[in-house]
Amino acid sequence: MTKHFVRFYFQGVIISETEDREVTNRDIRDITVPQHAYGYRFFDKEEVVINGEVLRGSIKNSSEKFIIGTLMTIEEVRKTYPTIANEMDYNHITKVVKCPYRWYIPSADEEFTLIDHRTISFESE
Repeated sequence: MTKHFVRFYFQGVIISETEDREVTNRDIRDITVPQHAYGYRFFDKEEVVINGEVLRGSIKNSSEKFIIGTLMTIEEVRKTYPTIANEMDYNHITKVVKCPYRWYIPSADEEFTLIDHRTISFESE
């Protein structure tokens, strides 16, 4: 049986932390996003039960990555966040995403879709 999941991304110490949740469909309007999540992606796994043991296959049918926030160039960041713009200059970063709870720095070749945080339903703290 095919099961649908959403993987939420959170800021980690060195790399992103993730949390996977089973969902009934891939419509983000039907999902409450955890506080402090800056992104998500959908995927499927096959699940079978053998002798009472649940076995799950590997990730299949993975969606694109969705980042919750606003894309900003270094010039835009410099107007209101000069310290962050200085760090961007120093590290040769030309664009960032301002998320509701953090900054996200996309890699040069990373593909993602931006989602306006006002269209997301977040869990209460």
